[in-house]
Amino acid sequence: MKMKSFVRLFFSASVLLLVPIGASAQVTIGSDRPPNEMSLLYLDTRTLPRALHLPRLNIAQRNALVNPDSSQDDKNRAVGLMIFNTENQCLEFWSGLQWISRCDGDVPPLRPPTNPNLPPPPTGAICLSGRTCFDVAQSHTDTNFASDFVASATRTFTLGGNATNTRFYIINNVYNAVVALNQNENTVEIVFRDDINSIMNGNEGAFTLIAQFNIGAGTERFQRSLNIRVQDETCCMVRSSLCAGGEGWLTFMCHNLGAENWSINDQMHHTPNPTNTDQRVWGSIFQWGRYADGHQNRTSLRWPNENDNIQNGVVSGAGNFNLNGQVANTHGAFGRFIKQEAVPVDWRLPQIDTLWNSGTEVAPVKTSNDPCPAGWRIPTFNEWSSILATTGPNGNARGIANVGSRGVYFAPANTDGRATLFLPTTGWRNIGDGVFNSVGITGAYWSSRTVGVLSSSLVFTTQHNLNANSSRSRADGFSIRCIAE
Repeated sequence: MKMKSFVRLFFSASVLLLVPIGASAQVTIGSDRPPNEMSLLYLDTRTLPRALHLPRLNIAQRNALVNPDSSQDDKNRAVGLMIFNTENQCLEFWSGLQWISRCDGDVPPLRPPTNPNLPPPPTGAICLSGRTCFDVAQSHTDTNFASDFVASATRTFTLGGNATNTRFYIINNVYNAVVALNQNENTVEIVFRDDINSIMNGNEGAFTLIAQFNIGAGTERFQRSLNIRVQDETCCMVRSSLCAGGEGWLTFMCHNLGAENWSINDQMHHTPNPTNTDQRVWGSIFQWGRYADGHQNRTSLRWPNENDNIQNGVVSGAGNFNLNGQVANTHGAFGRFIKQEAVPVDWRLPQIDTLWNSGTEVAPVKTSNDPCPAGWRIPTFNEWSSILATTGPNGNARGIANVGSRGVYFAPANTDGRATLFLPTTGWRNIGDGVFNSVGITGAYWSSRTVGVLSSSLVFTTQHNLNANSSRSRADGFSIRCIAE
């Protein structure tokens, strides 16, 4: 009989059968039964009870096959490889990004959620807490969070409140910084790659931790998330009371908007010259709701002119604004500090309350007018207020805020007194004449919130404590310290 070019192989304990077929090669091991049409390999144990023994490899041998640093071609070809890890006694498979251990439960620990856009819970009672930034390689000189990953490359995050049926996920895992999640009910341990310090040298990475859950016995699914930075750069974080019952942190930019990216230590010891216009540490001065059109520069001209006695420069009329509600570039006030002392003491009429935040205090939404760079936005009033209390949940100290001769610095409790956030005494620019006031004495920082015709801010002086309940005229010129989105 003439054989065709493809065969179907049947193996039994004592016989090998070659059977001609049309266009496939399928194998049965354990009997002479033919495999079904969907099977490439059929292991028949009815006559010979046996199990499949996967390749047994230790971690070094496994990583020699493929690991997160392998070429993209190798990682793609290896998708679906399975081994038995002899060190942790677990079955593992290669997902295309990392080795997934089946010992971590029936859901792969880093699998993206089916729906990454579930709504937040209806109240703020359930929050996801933990560090929001890691200064990892620390090749720079300002090591506020020294030795982040010297002894252990793991960190723990907690979902508070009465969350049930919780699942944690990682998305946007830049540099594959996270290699595994170890979940214990509403707590998750994040495992970073062993070489995290060396791989992040000079780099900026990030990932997003997502928690999806029910509330009590309810069936509706909700979500909380944290955007976490992993970078070779100082983390300017401060503890916050926003996360009730958990370790809340907020990540701020390390310098004022418009200032130089200096270390905290250099900012705290800088002697400005000349006094009012040195932007290197103090940065820019914005009128509330305006974007960076040039008016924010400390040397910008005033509108309607440089004469201190002419004050009513308010801009009004539809033709004088662009589509975002900003001063049109054809108007004389474009790029200038607008002097306006008449009620409602705003630089524009009619007023718009959503120029910097089209959302809410709890769920802010950055607008195109927000001058902060991508990934950052102007803080809400709630966020400024939350960093001022000196004690956290259950009376645990969150740290201190010391007002000194050049500004206020925050030192969270676990940083051995090292400052992790510094706000310089920038002074402010007066609505009536556009002249600087209290430079080197007062720090004045905008929030995105409005209160009636006014806006909220954080104000402090070298003689007094911080005050986050200061409502100021929107035509005033204050500083901006951006917060991470």
